[in-house]
Amino acid sequence: MELLERYLSAVARELPEQQRDEIRRELKANLLDSAEQKEQELGRALYAEEWSDLLKQCGHPARVARQFVPSRALVAAEDMPLLWHVLAMVIGMIFVFEVVEASARLVFTDPDPFRFVFQLLADVIRQGCFAFSVIVISFWLAAQDGRSLSSRCALQWEPSQLPKAEQPWRYIRLSDVFTDLATYIFVLVLATMPVWLNDSQQHSVLLVFNGQTQLWLWFFSPVMALSVVFCFWQLQRRLWNKTMLRTAVAINFSWMIFLLWLGLQFPLWQQPLLEARHEPLAGLLTVLQLERGLSWGLLISALFPGYEVLRDSWRLTQMT
Repeated sequence: MELLERYLSAVARELPEQQRDEIRRELKANLLDSAEQKEQELGRALYAEEWSDLLKQCGHPARVARQFVPSRALVAAEDMPLLWHVLAMVIGMIFVFEVVEASARLVFTDPDPFRFVFQLLADVIRQGCFAFSVIVISFWLAAQDGRSLSSRCALQWEPSQLPKAEQPWRYIRLSDVFTDLATYIFVLVLATMPVWLNDSQQHSVLLVFNGQTQLWLWFFSPVMALSVVFCFWQLQRRLWNKTMLRTAVAINFSWMIFLLWLGLQFPLWQQPLLEARHEPLAGLLTVLQLERGLSWGLLISALFPGYEVLRDSWRLTQMT
């Protein structure tokens, strides 16, 4: 009987306090019934070794306790697809921000590729672990009332909102959103560089935009910020609608005009875009070569938003 009491105490430790006594009595009664049947078969009382075998057959105390009170997962199985989706978006966002920040350091202040790689990996891992912990705990706290997040979201949809079978393009791909987001944030960082760099960092910058170019970038910065917000809107919606398509056309058309305007400054009006504070790239390239390369790069870049203007305009006609 001592083994039985020790076993019951071990099971009780794994149970919620308010249920311990009731479950302990029920389990003790079941074990005593099993022992009584065994004693009737043997015609004698059970030895200590036989009690031990009987308790082993019943199972480990923690396992028996879970049979009475099943443990609840930290995140419900129904919420796992949503959890992975949120993690993918957040980790992707962290990666985008860290790449932009590390790239700005590499280009403007610390041109060491090895330090760039190690610093990028360290920052992504550190921020990613923190984000993972926060998201998992948030899912756990949100489901404390017994309802999963997926069950709540499932109540807020309409079949009429689903895209037509012949319009698979209406589903927004995460890879496209994160690519656009990285580009917009990087350009926004460049445009606002005089704000977030201190005096010593600005002095160490190899190349900067001249005053007139910086002024144009400031004028266009609201469109850059709107582009970033639009990417978050896409992440929230995940389906194209008419309003989003019209917004995308307006944003991409603005980018196309702006890139064309900047790209034509030097070849047409001989207006330089850059100002060299130090010898660029250790003397490998001249400022004139950089100006020409930047102009061609801007003109080629303008083709991408131009294509998206045509693409989204065609998509608008398909939704009428």
